[in-house]
Amino acid sequence: MNDVARVLVVDPVAAVRRHVAELLERGGCSVWVCRDLAEALGMLAGESFGVVITELVLPDAQGPEVVARLKAVAPAAHVIACTALARRDLVVAARLAGAADFLAKPVQAERLVGSVRERLARPGVGG
Repeated sequence: MNDVARVLVVDPVAAVRRHVAELLERGGCSVWVCRDLAEALGMLAGESFGVVITELVLPDAQGPEVVARLKAVAPAAHVIACTALARRDLVVAARLAGAADFLAKPVQAERLVGSVRERLARPGVGG
């Protein structure tokens, strides 16, 4: 499978990581998971991913900083931000930092898979 179908899921909650990974794997994606920004940045430094789905509240970073740092290491990756804190100012800030989409938790499976598919249909245009 090419790099574009590779998805990295970043979330501090193991059950969320597992659930999202299962949904995307059923949809034909190759999925890697990690729990915090440091681990994600390490993976992005050595691997290529078409999409990164990230919680915006991580143990080691929060808010649009998460998106900005992911995009700095992997500018071609499409970053999808997810959080239960779906305030308008946070959505706008995440988009300005480079998020391709913003999903409020709890995320509906169809919405999540649809967003990933939409991003993967546009390879090489991160953000």
